Amino acid sequence: MNLLDHPVDGLATPLDDPRWAAAQHAAASKVFERSPRLRNFLLDVTERALAGRTSEINEQQIGIRIFGKPYDYNPAEDNTVRVQARILRKKLEDYYAGEGAAETLHVSIPKGGYVPHFEHAGESSHDAVAETAAVLPLSQEQPPAAAKFSRIPVVALGAACLALALLSVWLWVAKYRAESMLTSGPGLAHSPLWWWDRVRREPAL
Repeated sequence: MNLLDHPVDGLATPLDDPRWAAAQHAAASKVFERSPRLRNFLLDVTERALAGRTSEINEQQIGIRIFGKPYDYNPAEDNTVRVQARILRKKLEDYYAGEGAAETLHVSIPKGGYVPHFEHAGESSHDAVAETAAVLPLSQEQPPAAAKFSRIPVVALGAACLALALLSVWLWVAKYRAESMLTSGPGLAHSPLWWWDRVRREPAL
């Protein structure tokens, strides 16, 4: 059986997708020649990502599918997948630094996860993030950047209202203090209870 042409769990292999081709080129290289499980690892996560099945790309299921772990396998007690993922990342770096240096589309497995990341050689990191997000289902896409800052106008408006309220209080105090100095003399205006005296003198509504 040809490993590189075999679809994962009956998934339709996206032969016309350049991201699938990029993963196949890397897996078929000499860097992976003696690492069949790492080839399987790379092709498995790539094919599931391109099929929109990223929920299946997690440590436990990779351990079961690729490394033959039992169904009750606990990743917290067995770091096989994490160790092999580090080796896979290093092999991909070695591939693009040597045999795959001419490749225009690169595939990598970012730290902290197992969903493959695609970027064109020399493109900005912003474009690369967009390329990665393109393989995720809509329900798992990152929220637009604007949403992260949606609270800023609300906070600014609240601060402005508070400042206006404080200014109104200050003007009221200044006004009545000045009037108290005119009607009661400077001595009372400087008293700590000048405002209470002013309130007592106001006619009841």
